[in-house]
Amino acid sequence: MAATNPSNSNMISIANRILADTKRFIELAGGLPERTFALGSIDFEGTGEYVYVRNSLVANLDDLRYLAIGPKRSMLSFLRTQQGAIALQIAFTFDFFRIIPAKGEIHIADLAQKAGIDEDRACRMLRLLATYRIFVETKPRHFGHTPSSIVFHQDENIRMTGEYYTSELYEAFASAATCIKASPNTSDAKHCPFYTRHGMTFWEYYAQNPELSGRFAKAMAGWIELDGQFDIRRKYPWAKFQGTILDVGGGSGHVSMDLATEFPNLNFIVEDVPHMIAEGQHQLTTQPTRKWLEPRIQFLQHDFFQLQPVRDVAAVFLRWITHNWTDAQVISIFSSIVPTLESSAPGTPLLINDLVVPEPGEVPMHVERAVRNADIFMFTCLGAKQRSVAEFTELLKRADKRYNVVNVSMDANMGIIEACLEH
Repeated sequence: MAATNPSNSNMISIANRILADTKRFIELAGGLPERTFALGSIDFEGTGEYVYVRNSLVANLDDLRYLAIGPKRSMLSFLRTQQGAIALQIAFTFDFFRIIPAKGEIHIADLAQKAGIDEDRACRMLRLLATYRIFVETKPRHFGHTPSSIVFHQDENIRMTGEYYTSELYEAFASAATCIKASPNTSDAKHCPFYTRHGMTFWEYYAQNPELSGRFAKAMAGWIELDGQFDIRRKYPWAKFQGTILDVGGGSGHVSMDLATEFPNLNFIVEDVPHMIAEGQHQLTTQPTRKWLEPRIQFLQHDFFQLQPVRDVAAVFLRWITHNWTDAQVISIFSSIVPTLESSAPGTPLLINDLVVPEPGEVPMHVERAVRNADIFMFTCLGAKQRSVAEFTELLKRADKRYNVVNVSMDANMGIIEACLEH
């Protein structure tokens, strides 16, 4: 299903599609209770046709809403989301999500006293958030949780995602125009909104603020919980390989360990910086569920901008690396891998696992919007970007003309781009 077709914008036709999608959506839920606005309503992700129908339903609902309120009010509504973001920032900063009990309700006077702010502003923020179904006013000046707000009460990682998004990241977002005015033709870790706002790179900021670094790590785990996990074990035919996989920038090696557990025919070399290597070695030698993998997992300190020392592998794996870096830096990473591929068997692939940006109009607008939001996130934090298949292909060719993209495996917006060298 592609984006909206302007010639198919009859409101009755859209409404009929919404009705048909809703009926099919409920059928595909497989007997699960229908979602409601009440606390405890089930949140089910689904796969296959369920996701397709959900996307169609949301796209048609978006279209009908736009036609119903008109272009001016649609734009005004978009501008007003900033006030909602402010209210959300207050809710996280003053811990509303945990102060409001998981069951029942709390009077605004008690909440304000526990939060350490005045009743008037606390109540106004909560009432605005309630219009987004974040909290509910159960009776005058009494507030409880909704299915959306309760997740921040119950799950620390998801709450950390909210806190991160509405604190140092939100402050950086507000510096985007200032950043571009100061460096209209340059985008990198020192020419990005985060650096403009905080006076240091993203990596330096968390190195100097270890307590915030811990929160950031939990926030990223929470982000995966909110957005859905890409199961790398199921999304690519790893069983076809025999030998060693080189995991470039593999962190503590948790993905290689998961793959090694699933595929006994594979060994792994995990490359990263010293502190990540140390963490991986600690996990491998001390965790009973990992220790048996020790003979098949090797750790190696390496800077992936430098030429690869490893030779003769079954595949090279780059997972969630490229989106952190500029085009020039990604070209350098791809170039550094060439000696490894040259020394390996013909057809040995470089596997690039990352978000893949769709071409305009290729997917429904709300799906494309989510990916492009992630792209602006990378610009804000690191002056980097998310990329399309065409952009990945161009960077590979600029790194070495012998690179050819031979396959792209997609699951929603996450993909594995498979590139080989012509021998």
